[in-house]
Amino acid sequence: MNRIVAATAGLAIAVSVPLVVSSASADNNNKGQGKESSQNSSNSSSIASLKITLAQTQANAITLARKNYLTAASAAHLAWRSSLMTIQNDLLAAVSTPRLNLVIAQDAYDFAKDTKTDTTAAASAVTSAQTAYQAAVTAAKASAQTKSAAGKSTAQTALDKAKTDYQAAVTASFPTGTVVPPSLLIPPRASFNWLHENENWNFAFNSNGLALGHFKR
Repeated sequence: MNRIVAATAGLAIAVSVPLVVSSASADNNNKGQGKESSQNSSNSSSIASLKITLAQTQANAITLARKNYLTAASAAHLAWRSSLMTIQNDLLAAVSTPRLNLVIAQDAYDFAKDTKTDTTAAASAVTSAQTAYQAAVTAAKASAQTKSAAGKSTAQTALDKAKTDYQAAVTASFPTGTVVPPSLLIPPRASFNWLHENENWNFAFNSNGLALGHFKR
C-alpha cells in the first residue's frame, strides 16, 4: 500500500496546486483581513481533504483490480486442477478393462502351470492380453496429453485476460495522460503457480509401462 499511496499522493499534489496558488493570491491581495485568513484556512482544509479522498479512491480502485485479478486467476487454477483430475480418471478408466484382462490371463497361466496342465493356450492368451494392455496404455497417455494441452491453453487464455483487465483497471484509475508507474501494472503474485504444475502422465504406471497396484492374491 505504501507504493500505491506514494503514487496517488503525487497526483493529489498536482491536482491541488491551483488551489494553493489561488489561496496564496487571495492572501497577498487581502493581507491582514480576518475574513481572507479564515478563507485560507478553509482552503487548506479542503486541499487536505482532496488529497485524502483522491488517494483513497485510487487506492480502492487498484485494490479492487488486484482482488479481481486474483479471483480470476484462482478460477483458472481451479478449472485447471479439475481438468487434471478428470483426465486422470479418464486415463485410468481407459486402461482398467485391458489391465483386468491381463491379470485374468496371467492368473489362468499361473494356475495351469501350478497344476501341471498344458500352458500353451494360457501363455498365448497372456501375450495377447499384454499387447492389448500396452496399446491401451499408449492410447490413454496420448489422449491425456492432448487433453492436458487443451486445458492448459484454456487456463492460459483466462489468465491473460485477467492480466489485461487488471492493467486496464489500474490505468483507468489514473488521470488521462498520466504515466502509470510500471510496478503498479504488474499483477499480484498468486500463491498458486499452476503453469508450473508437473503433468507427469506416468503416475499410474511403473517403469515397464504397467499400471501400479496389481491385484494381490
